[in-house]
Amino acid sequence: MPTVKTPVMALCQNPKCAEQFTAKTRRAKYCSQACRQAAYTVRQGPTDDELAREMAHLADRALGLIGRLAAGQPPADIDYMGAAKAARTAVEALTAWADAVRAPATAAPLVPTMPEPAIPPALCVTEPALTQPEPPTPPELPSWETESLEEPPPPEEREPEPEASAPSRRTVPQRRSGGQIPTAEQEAIVDACSAGQAVVIEAGAGTGKTSTLKLAAAVMRGRGLYVAFNRAIASDAAASFPGHVTCRTAHSLAFAAVGRAYKRDGRLDGPRQRAEDIAQLLGIREPLALTSGGVLPCAQAARLALGMVKKFTFSADDVLGTHHLAKVHLPGENEKAAQAELAAALLPYARRAWEDITSPSGRLKVEHDHYLKIWALTRPSLHADFVYLDEAQDSNPVVARLVQEQSAQVIVVGDSHQAIYGWRGAIDALANWPAQRRLRLTQSWRFGRMVAYEANKWLSVLRSDLRLTGNPALDTAVAPLQLPDVDAVLCRTNAEAVRQGMEALTAGRRPGLVGGTKDIATMAQAALDLQNGKRTEHPELLAFEDWDQVKDYVQHDDAGADLAVFVRLVDSYGAQALISTTKQFVDPDTADLVISTAHRAKGREWRHVRIADDFREPKRDPKTGAQGTIPRDEAMLAYVTVTRARTCLDRRGLAWIDPYVDSPPQGPVAPFRRTTIDMLKNLYLGTCRSCGTRVPANTGHVRKDGRSWITYCRPCVTAGSAS
Repeated sequence: MPTVKTPVMALCQNPKCAEQFTAKTRRAKYCSQACRQAAYTVRQGPTDDELAREMAHLADRALGLIGRLAAGQPPADIDYMGAAKAARTAVEALTAWADAVRAPATAAPLVPTMPEPAIPPALCVTEPALTQPEPPTPPELPSWETESLEEPPPPEEREPEPEASAPSRRTVPQRRSGGQIPTAEQEAIVDACSAGQAVVIEAGAGTGKTSTLKLAAAVMRGRGLYVAFNRAIASDAAASFPGHVTCRTAHSLAFAAVGRAYKRDGRLDGPRQRAEDIAQLLGIREPLALTSGGVLPCAQAARLALGMVKKFTFSADDVLGTHHLAKVHLPGENEKAAQAELAAALLPYARRAWEDITSPSGRLKVEHDHYLKIWALTRPSLHADFVYLDEAQDSNPVVARLVQEQSAQVIVVGDSHQAIYGWRGAIDALANWPAQRRLRLTQSWRFGRMVAYEANKWLSVLRSDLRLTGNPALDTAVAPLQLPDVDAVLCRTNAEAVRQGMEALTAGRRPGLVGGTKDIATMAQAALDLQNGKRTEHPELLAFEDWDQVKDYVQHDDAGADLAVFVRLVDSYGAQALISTTKQFVDPDTADLVISTAHRAKGREWRHVRIADDFREPKRDPKTGAQGTIPRDEAMLAYVTVTRARTCLDRRGLAWIDPYVDSPPQGPVAPFRRTTIDMLKNLYLGTCRSCGTRVPANTGHVRKDGRSWITYCRPCVTAGSAS
């Protein structure tokens, strides 16, 4: 009679998972192939002795280099800028280390301690959110990469991945991902989800909502579906969620049902179509006359009609209407009436475009949002027992309605205070979502008390009763940052991001713009066209006949305030100079300074963050001098911005908030200085994946492996051993 193998319970050896799983063999160490692969790239930080030896070695190299230069015997293949930077940083690091060793035990630390502010009761949390007595384990420094902890086994010796099955109801695991004990808030969410209730989870910034959903999924029965905001989030979730939960985006579900047909006939992701050709297809033969006395060329009318279609695809509406026309800057006294008249004139062409897109024999190019809308109009079933909707506050109405119409158990998670994409059709579906339970996550694991205090100021402006609690294991500072110490600069506008990039290039930094430079480059090209007397098709500037009209609009119309920074940039540096500057930016993943707009920074985090100066304080009443009102969308954007920092936040662009929340102004604070480890981190990209040597930042190469960046040294790349 054959022996029946009894499944055994094992603990996943991946430090970032560390959860129990059913193992088919006693040799199994990892719960999935993704965890096995992740464990092979785990790195350890160097010891204090290794750091000391490394600093002494760097300082010795620096002094030797200085001696050779002074003697007139420079090396033949020296990178002077890189060597000078390395020498300066090494000497600073060694000096700081020596001072710390010689200093008595009562001396001040290398990083100045922030004074404890008198926090108003309105910004405090009355009860601690952590129910466990022991704080979570602080994260390891990610800046040092050394040898792998173990070598991967040969392919033939690897254990087969256990088959995933829906778990039975069981006790909540004692440890969550990362070894942290679940809080009372997390346990309440898990209990509500496992009881089959419809739940809304209000998760503050950095509160570990994904880890909480994983805990809930581990005890829920049946087939689950996790609907992610974008592909990157879905891919990360698929590697860590239990096997009975499918992780997809709404677009990927729609593509499998509808979009694949458009891919086969070549209309999806097909070649670009000129606006003039689109106008001919839609039957726009003559320019449209505007109330202001101007005319709208056929090509621009065609683009606006397609814009109406795009806004319709975001909505939950079944019929395309005049309200789907995006706001257009129209000079004149009655801009609202002119907008309504233009929408009525464009509506027939917009409906004709939608008919062409949905027709099998259509000729217009199909976008991804088009087939999502087509699929949603069929009222599909998602075929799941429970559905997670992540980032519900930024969901388009079409996705929100699709999920609400399901007969399955629905759990939505997000943060209503981070609903910053309303300008592109998103709605805060979280606020009015029908649910049996509404629960919260308030313990942030990303930052410490000081940044939580700063975030709570903006939550009070939003009139929210939610208050964040900082991670007690993290000592986060709110202090000025010098440019060499900044990891990321967050801006309100693309124009300010480019200005920050130009300053960084002048200072010798290698800036990278999140999202790329295409948007600002196309807008600069539009400005150049207007300066040369040509009309432009850029949606921000299409209503203007020349550049002087744009400047007059910005100067005399409050609605043009968002274009002010861009106009100043063009007038100061020239449109052609802006276009040339954008080509000097590098990829953000390899840059030594990341620059981002606040919108694109959502979901990201950095160690040292500076806030740019283009976050505008509301104007005071000219008669009474009373404070202006902070718009809700601007307050939400500020809340997102201040919660991106892990170690230090330079809040300069949003420091004007204090009088609005009756908070005492922050007194003089010493500039934040990087620690010795931070200084050394700048010298190296990491450890070469092939040979294990340390790789200098000015000579290293990085290659992407899945969603990770792997470092290689130049000799390995030249020899072809970097794979």
